Amino acid sequence: MKSLYDADGVFGFNDLYPSRQAAIAMMTSRGFVAEFNILLQCYAHALIRRRHLYVDFRRFPMSWADVFDTRVREVTACHERDYPERVFLGKKGDRVAWESMRVDIHRAALFEIAYEIPELEFAGRLESLCALLAQALFRPVSAVTSSCEKAMRELGLDAAPFSAIHVRRGDKVDSRPQADGRVIAEGEFVPLEIYIDKLKAVAPTVSTVFVMTDDHAVYDQAQARFSDFRFVTLCPPASQGYSHVDYAAADGDHKLRSSRAVLADMVIASRAEAFVGVYRSNVSLLIHLLRYGSRGRSASADSLSRWVPM
Repeated sequence: MKSLYDADGVFGFNDLYPSRQAAIAMMTSRGFVAEFNILLQCYAHALIRRRHLYVDFRRFPMSWADVFDTRVREVTACHERDYPERVFLGKKGDRVAWESMRVDIHRAALFEIAYEIPELEFAGRLESLCALLAQALFRPVSAVTSSCEKAMRELGLDAAPFSAIHVRRGDKVDSRPQADGRVIAEGEFVPLEIYIDKLKAVAPTVSTVFVMTDDHAVYDQAQARFSDFRFVTLCPPASQGYSHVDYAAADGDHKLRSSRAVLADMVIASRAEAFVGVYRSNVSLLIHLLRYGSRGRSASADSLSRWVPM
C-alpha cells in the first residue's frame, strides 16, 4: 500500500494522479469528531471521483494544529487556474455537490460497493477505504499521546489486555430542541447490561474495561452492578453528561481541553482488545475505523449494528 503522505510530509493524494478537478472540504463549527468523519468522506469521495482535495478550516471550532499533528493541503493552495472545475463540499458551499457526495457515500456503504484505486494499490469497500484514510490522518498532537501513555500506566492498562466501551449520556441521548423547533435525540439510551452482554460475546476472557463516557454516574453504576469486571475511566467525577448548550457557550480554551480529552479516550479505546460502542455516534464510528483490520473485535450496542457514515 502506497503512502498517503508526500515527500514533504503533507497528507493527501494530489501527487498520485493528475486532475483538473478539485474538491474543497468546508469544515464547520460543529463537533470536531463529526467534522473529522466528514473530512474522511470527502477524501474517500475525491479518490473515487479522481479529484484533488483541499480543506477549508476557517469555520473549524479550533485550530487543527492544536489537536492533530497532520499537515493537509489547505484551500489557500487551490487556485482556479489549476482547477477549472472546483466544488465546495459543505452545507455552506455547493449544496448540490454536497448532497450528491452524501448520497454516493451512503449508497456505497449500504450496498457494500467495491472500488479499485490503482495509485494506492487499494481494492475494497468504502469502509476499508475510510479506515485506511482514518488510520493515516488520525495523528493527535504529542500532548494528547503523552497523556494517553501516562493514563494507561496509571490505570493499569499497559500491562494486560483490556476492553473498552463508549457509553453516551447527556443530551446526546435525551431529546434536544433544535433551532428550527424540532425536538430530536441524536443517539439512543443503551442500558449497561447490553454493553456487558456484548463484551462477554466479543472478549469473554478479558475482565478489565475502560469506560469512555461523558457521565461519571455510568462508571459508578458499572462498578456497583458488575463485580466480575474491573472498570477504569478518565471521566471526571463532576461530569454529568454532555450538554451542547454548555459546550457552545464555553470559551476556546475549555473547548480545546475537552477535545483533547475526547482524543485521549479515543486513542486508548483504539488500543483495546475489544470495543463496544454505539454506531449512531461519530466517536464510536471513528474508533471502529481506527481499529479496523488490526485490532480485536468491535461491536455496536445500539440499533445500528454496522458501520454506516453519519
